[in-house]
Amino acid sequence: MKSCKLNLTDFESAFGFGTAIHLSPAHKNKADRTTGSPRSLGAILDNYSHGKLVEIGVGKLLKLEMPKISFSLDLGIHPPNNDPDIIAVQENGLSRDPYLYLEVKRISSNDRWLGLKEEQFQSIERAKGNRDAFIIFASITQSEEYETKVKNDLTGIFLKEIEDTRKTSVFQEYAKLDAEITLEYIISTTNLKQHGVIFEKGMDMYESMLFREKKITNIINSDGSIRKGYDKENYHDFVGNLELSVKRIIGTLTPLYNFSLEGNFEIFKKGGIRKYIRCLSAVTAHNPTFGKFDLNEGKVYTERRKDFRPS
Repeated sequence: MKSCKLNLTDFESAFGFGTAIHLSPAHKNKADRTTGSPRSLGAILDNYSHGKLVEIGVGKLLKLEMPKISFSLDLGIHPPNNDPDIIAVQENGLSRDPYLYLEVKRISSNDRWLGLKEEQFQSIERAKGNRDAFIIFASITQSEEYETKVKNDLTGIFLKEIEDTRKTSVFQEYAKLDAEITLEYIISTTNLKQHGVIFEKGMDMYESMLFREKKITNIINSDGSIRKGYDKENYHDFVGNLELSVKRIIGTLTPLYNFSLEGNFEIFKKGGIRKYIRCLSAVTAHNPTFGKFDLNEGKVYTERRKDFRPS
């Protein structure tokens, strides 16, 4: 993964951009979507400056990879449009439009799914024309010296850097500026369309690391009997498909529930729902969306189908 440091100049550009949006009377996206009231400067900085800082960082990474080419970001203050995040390329003394449509998104270590809102995806598909479109996912991290998430807040870090400590020391508890941008993933809109999953509003959205090891005592009593309420299914030398499911709240996303399984195992059900898998041999479980899982012999697993409830 490619990484590089972010400096105060990068922060100034990003937070200058957010501040300019807050002060601009012409910008139409300054109202809170829920209440309709004007958003504060802090909300604007969180919404615009943090994302712009990622774009600036990705521009630096691209420059490191292609030192003879310069990349221009969209730092203008104007109503939202469908322009790419890299709006121009300077090469051999000439400026031209990019050959690719590039969209930059920030991700963090807590993210489980990558993608776009369907409305934004459709906007990119319309705007890219004949160009291929790619989404670049990048993360911003701080030095290990500051592990507290609150102290690593990007706005707090910037305010600490520019604070005149001869007058105030309000922001000095925040981390020092030691930020790094890392390019994590690149995916084309073509691949996203072919292999992605569309989550409708209100549908389940799951933890992506599905199988969590559990103690056998969750399903088996000390005398070897099965705990009350559980039924057991036996699968020996099994090669085939099974639906591993939890209670569905809204909608049926069949690809997320069907797994190709291979091995010797037992399935324990409660209330008609497959809850636990006990591996009598090494077992492989594969799903086209979640990928392949190698489950160890002698272990008991349950699914981590946490519902994130996208809004």
